[in-house]
Amino acid sequence: MAFYSISVWASGDALIGAVHRLFGVHSSEWSFAAAYAGFALAVLVVAIYGFRLMLLVSKIAVIGASLLF
Repeated sequence: MAFYSISVWASGDALIGAVHRLFGVHSSEWSFAAAYAGFALAVLVVAIYGFRLMLLVSKIAVIGASLLF
């Protein structure tokens, strides 16, 4: 449960921070709620559908993070 909570919180904050910095969109409670909900659903789907999907998502996330950096 702790990993789930930290993953959702950190990912949501990172997404909103990146959107604010790249596009100048002001953050609001609704934008944080939408980001948290999206990541909560994504992490839940990965947890339900298993290890292979988790590996695929991790590979995509590494490539995406590398491109952003």
